Amino acid sequence: MRVKGIPGGREQVVRMDYEPTARAVRPKRPLAAALILALIAFALGLAAMGWLLAHWNGGARFLGVVPAAPAAQPAPAPAAVT
Repeated sequence: MRVKGIPGGREQVVRMDYEPTARAVRPKRPLAAALILALIAFALGLAAMGWLLAHWNGGARFLGVVPAAPAAQPAPAPAAVT
């Protein structure tokens, strides 16, 4: 293929008979590394949730993990002296 219109009156030859190279291979992240990262994140989330529920009674009561505080019992009637 020849391209015309190059300054200086020359023609430029464009070669189309090149050897295609192999596609660039990107290094793949191993599946095990992604799985380990996900499991670590899950374990940290469980630990944070457990700590939060152990130290925040309002949240534990809201989720139903801790029973509600018992109702105050009425004081017994004074005994009659005879």
